[in-house]
Amino acid sequence: MGDNNDNIHSEEDDDSNEDAFWPVARFHLFNVLQKSHEPYRMFVTAFKIPDGTLLGSTPTMAFEIGLLDIGQSTVAGNIQVIEHVQELLDLPEEFFVTRKLGLVGDLLTISRFHSAKQRRASEIDSLPSDRWEWAVLIFGLFHLQMTTVKVIMRTHYGSHDTSGSLAYNISLLDRKRIDQDAKFYHDAKELLISSFYAMVRRIWLVMMGKADSTSGLAEGLEEMRRDLGGDDSQVQEKLIIMAKSIYDTYFVRHSVLLDTLCPADVNAALFIKDTVIYLELCAAIKHRDINRLQAILKPLTITMSAGGSPYYALELLRMYYGVRYAWTNLRTEAIFSSMLMNTKGAEDSFIPLDLYREFNNKLVKECIKRQGSNRSMESLKNVTTPNIRLLDTIATDVEDELGVPFNSAFHRTTSTDDYIRAIINSLVKHDILSGEVRPKAINSDEVIVKNLMDVTPLMLVASASLKVSLNFSRRPSNSPGQELSRGLHLI
Repeated sequence: MGDNNDNIHSEEDDDSNEDAFWPVARFHLFNVLQKSHEPYRMFVTAFKIPDGTLLGSTPTMAFEIGLLDIGQSTVAGNIQVIEHVQELLDLPEEFFVTRKLGLVGDLLTISRFHSAKQRRASEIDSLPSDRWEWAVLIFGLFHLQMTTVKVIMRTHYGSHDTSGSLAYNISLLDRKRIDQDAKFYHDAKELLISSFYAMVRRIWLVMMGKADSTSGLAEGLEEMRRDLGGDDSQVQEKLIIMAKSIYDTYFVRHSVLLDTLCPADVNAALFIKDTVIYLELCAAIKHRDINRLQAILKPLTITMSAGGSPYYALELLRMYYGVRYAWTNLRTEAIFSSMLMNTKGAEDSFIPLDLYREFNNKLVKECIKRQGSNRSMESLKNVTTPNIRLLDTIATDVEDELGVPFNSAFHRTTSTDDYIRAIINSLVKHDILSGEVRPKAINSDEVIVKNLMDVTPLMLVASASLKVSLNFSRRPSNSPGQELSRGLHLI
């Protein structure tokens, strides 16, 4: 399929309105409300982000290749892996001339792929397939999720004696295995979400005048219904107005936050904003909404740059400018679809492609551990690895049939409501997010965390440089070989 230059996103499509984040913030603010008290769910439609371009919910087909005895710590090793996959696919040369394929991996792998592609591009006498002209390099969203959590943890960690900070909450909840490097992703993610829910619920309670009530959300809803004559449409409108008031207080420019809030409240506001960006990334993945994934690229790029992850910022910048200036709508959709997969064939069951790969690696390691050193490399390569999902299903069925006890070492999702209540009580005790206008005292030595939405000079230079490069290479074409082949991606 050829490019249609009319479908390339223009600069005018780039929404620079600072209120563009309002629908995203509104959705996640209300999500806390409706998950905290079920009767609020009747208003969920009013706060929903309109659906954009959704991927179909057809199950994704995945074909495992055998374990490779190839070192992947070098560029040369990664080239060998791709050459091996090309041999396995046994596709004609014409296939690589008329199509582009996605190579999906973590940041380090993609960096090596970039180096390999640059090496191959100089081999002008070789075939297009050997020059990797077909390769579109795509970073994995699961690794982006983990890095985003790490950036938020490092930024908002604070100290164990600073109320409202993540370190303080770790001590308060007596949580283990959590530090500012977020080595254990699921534990760190759980802490972030618990802290976010506590802060947002605290703000809603203050807005409803129920800051000191243990059942304030239920009481607040009943009072609104009573005051508005039981008209739920008016209750809904009032909730939207309250959400906008929260947004106008805590999601404003950094200078306004400093002028109106005390340091603890400023830090809480920045944490809420940063966590909304992470939660929106997760929601866009789960709901397979390409438009939401595109929209979150800009704040994520800025966050990574300000948060000390410049290489992720660069890859996000490549994608952002590809979406805005270089790719057709069709290619954009194909690239984002290559980053996701649906193993169940159900709506809202999408996961990042690299998460699927990581889980398979975990299964292979567990299988090798159970089998010990008795299995040969050939057996692992030709039997175990290609059939790892089938072997896992069989193992699960056998354990269920025999009543094997559940593995207590497995990460188990637990109710976090007690954590949320404990954090809310701490916020009340230390008068954080009380809704009062209390700018920082002149002689105050309280530390305000870094604003991750601050566009750094380095970011601006890289942005301008990449934009010039992409605009220079952008050209109208009706020739084949322009579109990413759907459903075929190498990981």
